[in-house]
Amino acid sequence: MQQDIARVTTADGTGVAYASIGVGRPLVFVAGWLSHLQLSWELPEERAFYASLALGCQLVRYDRAGCGLSAPSTRPPSMAFELDQLAAVVGHLGPEPFDLLGTSMGALVAVAWAAAHPETVRRLVLYGGWVSGADISPPTAKEHILGLVESHWGLGSDVLTNIFAPDADATMRKQFGRYQRACSTAATARALLAMSYELNISDLLPQVRSPTLVVHRAHDRAAPVGQAAKLADGISGSQFVVLPGRSHLPYAGDTHALVTTVRRGPR
Repeated sequence: MQQDIARVTTADGTGVAYASIGVGRPLVFVAGWLSHLQLSWELPEERAFYASLALGCQLVRYDRAGCGLSAPSTRPPSMAFELDQLAAVVGHLGPEPFDLLGTSMGALVAVAWAAAHPETVRRLVLYGGWVSGADISPPTAKEHILGLVESHWGLGSDVLTNIFAPDADATMRKQFGRYQRACSTAATARALLAMSYELNISDLLPQVRSPTLVVHRAHDRAAPVGQAAKLADGISGSQFVVLPGRSHLPYAGDTHALVTTVRRGPR
């Protein structure tokens, strides 16, 4: 597979890069925290994950503002800005409903989109998500991580790699540490991470009407599985699947089990 990269512009003029691979019904992928469309395609594990997801469909993913191939913005991170960027991307997909997959912080964005635009989402899949960012880590740990990212992006990215991908081998961890630093500046990384700790979507869950699958790894070190259970409990009729593993990154650990579950989707 080869990916095609294009660009769209949000209502306020921010340039957002997106990539498409595969053919068929669109599956829109909302990434967590940081991404880089080109560099991620060069990482074997991440590329294999996306290629598996794209079998039989058109996988569409994008870099949020200030990350990867997308332009920086003076607008601070917020859920409203996240939804504006997603709107710019899906506005080029046509009128038919699409499948929506949100991972990590992207799961919260996907919930907010599905709540606001139920007619656009055929199926919703949430992986590695949470309801309240305030509840995913103790305040002292959050301040320590934010301080590291801000003051020493190299060390901060290495610490986060160990949290996000404990099942990865040393080579992959080293590659991912470099990848994070190439995705954005330390200031952007800190601002986005801080937002992930501040978001709370508890009031949006009852508004989701799309068939929904919530997937989580049992010992995810970045987002406790209890938060995923709250996601599933709050969305009427949703399914909840817990897979073995510790890695928060979807392409680390047992990716086959995760891809199989995601592709099957909500029943």
